Amino acid sequence: MRPNAVSSHTLPLHILAVSVLAAALLSASTARADDLIGSNVLPAPIGHLQPRAENFSPQSDANKAEQQRLHMFNALQSEQDKELDQKLNVCRC
Repeated sequence: MRPNAVSSHTLPLHILAVSVLAAALLSASTARADDLIGSNVLPAPIGHLQPRAENFSPQSDANKAEQQRLHMFNALQSEQDKELDQKLNVCRC
């Protein structure tokens, strides 16, 4: 038999050794995660809070002010786009 060849009898032992090593590593990482849960680590935020109908008032002063601000921004942006198109000779036919 060649010195580097693995016999058919030792192959199952290699698979068993790798399986035991993987199980040991997984259990060690789980133990460390359990240790962190009890510590003073702040929890991560979970997701984004979905807006609710009761939180939305389309006729409120705040909403009207936001809509006006967006309208002014869009008008300015549109004007700047037109000026840039003219400078670049862009045809929007």
